[in-house]
Amino acid sequence: MNPPRDSPAEEFLRLYGAEAWKDWARLRLYFELGEGFAFLILLLPGSTGAEVCRRNLEEFLKGQGKKLHVLDCRWKETVRRLPVHVLDVEPTPELGGIWMGAVIPEADPEFSEWRDAWWWGLGLLNQQRNTLRERYRCPIVLVGAPWLQAVVRDSAPDLWSVRTTVVRIVPSLPPEPQVGLQEVRAAAEQVMVGEAAADPDYAMEQAEYLKSRPGLEEQRAAILMRAGNGFQNLARYDSAVSAFREAELLYRNLAEQNPAPFLTDHAGCLNNLANALSSVGQRREALVLAQESVRVFRQLAADNTEASVSSLALSLNNLGLRLSELARREDALAAADEATRLYRRLAASRPDAFLPYLAGSLNNLGTMLSDLGRREEALAAAEEATLLYRQLAASRPDAFLPGLAGCLNNLGNRLSGLGRREEALAAAEEATRLYRQLAGSLPDALLPKLAASLGARGRVLAGIERHGEAAGSFREGIEALRPLFEALPGAFAPLVRALCHEYLQASRAAGQEPDRELLQAAAAVFEKLEGKGPKAEPQP
Repeated sequence: MNPPRDSPAEEFLRLYGAEAWKDWARLRLYFELGEGFAFLILLLPGSTGAEVCRRNLEEFLKGQGKKLHVLDCRWKETVRRLPVHVLDVEPTPELGGIWMGAVIPEADPEFSEWRDAWWWGLGLLNQQRNTLRERYRCPIVLVGAPWLQAVVRDSAPDLWSVRTTVVRIVPSLPPEPQVGLQEVRAAAEQVMVGEAAADPDYAMEQAEYLKSRPGLEEQRAAILMRAGNGFQNLARYDSAVSAFREAELLYRNLAEQNPAPFLTDHAGCLNNLANALSSVGQRREALVLAQESVRVFRQLAADNTEASVSSLALSLNNLGLRLSELARREDALAAADEATRLYRRLAASRPDAFLPYLAGSLNNLGTMLSDLGRREEALAAAEEATLLYRQLAASRPDAFLPGLAGCLNNLGNRLSGLGRREEALAAAEEATRLYRQLAGSLPDALLPKLAASLGARGRVLAGIERHGEAAGSFREGIEALRPLFEALPGAFAPLVRALCHEYLQASRAAGQEPDRELLQAAAAVFEKLEGKGPKAEPQP
């Protein structure tokens, strides 16, 4: 069966090849025949491929006057309550199919929890087999990684026995004995501009494929770096740490054998790994790696080229953040100040390339100055950073609105510290509006920033004794962060703890009863994380 020439089909062929298309067409045949209920299991190496298949199926059903209902299964609690969400789908005449699942690789740090969630949810769904057959006259597609097949078979045997088809999508690769080193290297480089560039899980699959192929360490390290960056963007910090650790070891070995081409890559990887470690609370190790990165980049910057100086400035900014996290404030300020001076020099000659970096560096510098009580200087740095980001966001909002929102938050903090609270509230309100707007498109990455912004807004409101509004802002911050906190408690515990504490204080000051259920849910996560949690009940 030849695929139609629509864009999802073309993308599928680019990612997986023609042989894999035949397998996908076998699953889609159930929809083409229109023979009623079927339970279809689609197994893929990465979530980008799943998205391509979903789009292709939606296009096909649209041509038939039908719609595909997609269940969002990004959260483990949704998976545990699978029957509730599935049976909530109305069996209208336009319903052409139900799509549910999530591609979770076995390398995921929370793999065992995801497996348990699917075991539980599918087991409950299994009890609704007859109801599903009677209620829906269309196929249900369960999408996941290959390990999900065994879970379905063992936890949902009744569903397994009813018109079940398993389709596993495997990328079309030439047999290993026929592939030479140059061909595999070219294939690896193609991977980096294909699914691996957008789907970190798929990138990890491809990195694993290259693991046994000597001579491809450079390509494997580059793919791991892309995977780590992808995980970091999705707030999957534990997975980012794992990917960056592997890449760092590869680049370290390559740099020891041949320093000239690989020292820069290794130093950049150290930077990324330090940032990821900081995100999961491993701050002392993060500092050690950040210091090593600066040492290497300082050595490389002796040639005074634009690329090496900008890399040094970037590593100094990150070092300043790592030092600040450990309360080494004088050292943090020195690093941030040096980074800002370097970026001023670079931006003077090439503003188009380096003004964004100067703005970010000024933002950091303002925070470091404030930590040392140098409030007027901190405000000046924050105002300059905000002005630069406004200029940048005016021409490229997609790229620079997040930076503007972050600067506005810091500007509000600096103004509040000087008692200029009405101005501080205006900055905090604008930052929160921007983060609400941005979090709709990138929730995993920007919900933490929205929650922090709501906390900053709440503190300003509390400072001008608008305690009821402050309590509402803190509460919204806790609610916004709740799904990520439950999924990654270690990464978000400090922010949630602060928001809970401030919420209780503001509620008391306003004479309001706080949301006990919300606080108890947070307390339960803390208890699981460390054996104790924040006080869930306000004292009378």
